[in-house]
Amino acid sequence: GEDVLFSESFAAGLGSMGVLSGAGNTGTETWHTTDKGNRYVAGTVSSRGVNRINHPNALKEFVIMDSDADPDPAEVEYLVTPVLDLSNYCDVFLHFQSETVVDDQATQAVVYSLDGGATVAGVAFKYNDTTGTTGPNALFDGGEEPFYAERVLSVAAVAGQPSVVFGFLYQSPGDRWWWALDNIKVTA
Repeated sequence: GEDVLFSESFAAGLGSMGVLSGAGNTGTETWHTTDKGNRYVAGTVSSRGVNRINHPNALKEFVIMDSDADPDPAEVEYLVTPVLDLSNYCDVFLHFQSETVVDDQATQAVVYSLDGGATVAGVAFKYNDTTGTTGPNALFDGGEEPFYAERVLSVAAVAGQPSVVFGFLYQSPGDRWWWALDNIKVTA
């Protein structure tokens, strides 16, 4: 998209992103920028570590939901954008860098709201589902090496809407893996 409507690099913490917990979690038990599990080590590739986002930067400038670092409560955690007025746009794109260890007991999804974040209206992207051995679950084994991608999603359902919020949902029974994000941007 020609117009950049929102951008966050996490160089100064969460910036204008918000955190909502359906499980009542706070601090480092939800989305945060402190990397409590030490998943990132500058200049080092480590097993099940944040190895592509932010490298070779010595500073930890990304956001992470780390289910595996103690303590390990159940999670229903949303990282959300501010409310965006997309009423004058016919094409909307969500950009982000993502690195995660996918797990068959966790949901890692990009969702959107059309009512300012009060309800989830749809799913723009999902790493996995929990329906068994069909669909995306057949493509991975839980706990594999981290998946990395720089994604650009066309989200037609939000075009023309005045109160859009994008959310990154991590939901699990606790003690699963992690999901790190960087350079979140909305263009239209």
